[in-house]
Amino acid sequence: MSFKNVVLVLVLVLVLFACVAVGCAKEEMIYMPALAQVIVVPQEFLGKTLQVKGYYAAVPPAESLLFLTKEHASVADRPSSIFLWQTADGKNFSSIAECRNGHLSVRGRFSELEFGGVGLTDIERAVVTREGEESSRVCFEVPNRE
Repeated sequence: MSFKNVVLVLVLVLVLFACVAVGCAKEEMIYMPALAQVIVVPQEFLGKTLQVKGYYAAVPPAESLLFLTKEHASVADRPSSIFLWQTADGKNFSSIAECRNGHLSVRGRFSELEFGGVGLTDIERAVVTREGEESSRVCFEVPNRE
């Protein structure tokens, strides 16, 4: 075994030991599919953390929905939307006035909901978007709990 290989093995052993001793955090992958893809094949995303963009609107009686477009929201086209249900700190997403009626990028866990339908739960962050890009205005974010 060459000196280079021995050094490489030692470095890998040290990194492994550091992870065991200190505890390496398992970072969860965040998927960023198009909202249309999530609507068409929801089973592919169940249980995963997603970040999706769409037009957010509260639709009577009390539904928080993320639509493909503002036009879909204006006619309450529910099949072109997913629910925005509950934040990671336990609030109903509809109670967050700062996020109402606009283009958002939202990150949360995609789940089947107990009343039927699918949507984001454990929502961690929502950012106002313009022309597909995130702005600097975060309308909701769960504080870091470390």
